[in-house]
Amino acid sequence: MASRKRSYSGDTARASIRALKAARTESVSHPGHALAPAAVAQSSSGGASRRTIYRWLTSDMSQEAIAERLSHRGRHALLSEAQEALLIGNVVDRRLNLLPVERSTVIDFSEAYLNKHLRPQYVSSVLAKYALSLQRTLPRASRMLDLEVVEDALKTIVDLREEGWAPRNILVMDETGIWSNTVSNRTYHFRNWYENGRFL
Repeated sequence: MASRKRSYSGDTARASIRALKAARTESVSHPGHALAPAAVAQSSSGGASRRTIYRWLTSDMSQEAIAERLSHRGRHALLSEAQEALLIGNVVDRRLNLLPVERSTVIDFSEAYLNKHLRPQYVSSVLAKYALSLQRTLPRASRMLDLEVVEDALKTIVDLREEGWAPRNILVMDETGIWSNTVSNRTYHFRNWYENGRFL
């Protein structure tokens, strides 16, 4: 098991540098009797390596410089929590309204409303946090919307009216697949949510 890298404070680094410089001065004043400067600095630091000591010596170890370096550590989030909430809210709203959600859909929304350009991989990563994955839609009926389909629908309405059927007694199931030639066959959708099916 690899040992964990030790972290040293700015005060420790500055004290070690002072000890190193003092030991060097002493070695010049009393050659052959002074302790090795590097060993003195290591003792003052509590065990830092010689490489670390010399790195401190050649770096700006002031409190301000250390704070500035620490502020740049790590990767800043591309979207704030509020922006991410808006993005996910838009995706959920589209799916609840049975509209498809592709990567381009999310990217376009982000550019238009959040002024942020998202990479496709980032989109998948963000949506995965909220249990949204890219899924294949169920196949639709092969029949497309054309004039014949429209005429059949109108004829059905006329026939029902002529027979005097009340709207509350009519149940219509449409399997014409109106969008089947215009809508993507893949969409982001809620994982394991089969109540609404995996379709548009």
